[in-house]
Amino acid sequence: MGLDRNQIAAELRKRIADDTYPVGSRLPGYRRLAEQMGAAPNTVGEAVRLLATEGLVEITDKSGSRVLPPTRPEPAAVRLAAAREELREVQAELREARDNLDNLEARVAGALANLAD
Repeated sequence: MGLDRNQIAAELRKRIADDTYPVGSRLPGYRRLAEQMGAAPNTVGEAVRLLATEGLVEITDKSGSRVLPPTRPEPAAVRLAAAREELREVQAELREARDNLDNLEARVAGALANLAD
């Protein structure tokens, strides 16, 4: 049994880190990587897509995958502030939804009361 996508992604990360695939270079095609790693081309494609979501490579149609320069992660304080703001927005949406549900419930109760008369 060959490597899974996480194992292939780990190997590709290692190769990027040790400059086997330097910034700006193109990764070999999926078939070639599959042969090198003893895996299916689709599995290699999944691994490369994992790296793309991490910002390590850019996948372009018909051009393959190119190694991107490393990005500096946002400081923890910035990420925390953004997460707090997003949670506040979600909380406000929940309050609004709860108010809408209360209004709907009151309308249904009123309509039922009118039917009983």
